[in-house]
Amino acid sequence: MPGMLGDNAASPIDMAQLPPGAAALIARLQQKVQAQAREIAWAHAKLEKVNFELARLKRWKFGAKTEVMTAQQRALFQEALAEDEASLKAQLAELQRELPEAPKTPKAPPRRPRREKLPEHLERVECWRRPKIDPPVRVVPLQI
Repeated sequence: MPGMLGDNAASPIDMAQLPPGAAALIARLQQKVQAQAREIAWAHAKLEKVNFELARLKRWKFGAKTEVMTAQQRALFQEALAEDEASLKAQLAELQRELPEAPKTPKAPPRRPRREKLPEHLERVECWRRPKIDPPVRVVPLQI
């Protein structure tokens, strides 16, 4: 059918028709893209793991206190918890620094609707209207 989107679509590249240098370059680029995709997937998995561990530690820290602990046990627990939380936050910050940053596109300033001035050649007519009061209002002084 004419006019369909698939008619003008580019056909897949036939590697046999390309010069040897171009075919090798395409193969290297495909390998590089696959390696980068694996690295990104690994980094996202690591981030999820660290976020999960951090959430678990927060549940322990701020969760319901049903266990009875001595003051010494509680101090040791809180100390270990603070160390673990600091370690996880440092790992999370490091992983976020390692991720490739998406190119930042500058945001366009928000458009404000503006009313354009009327052309100068138009005549300006001012019309004042007063409200029409059907029955006249009668004011009666208050008698006490």
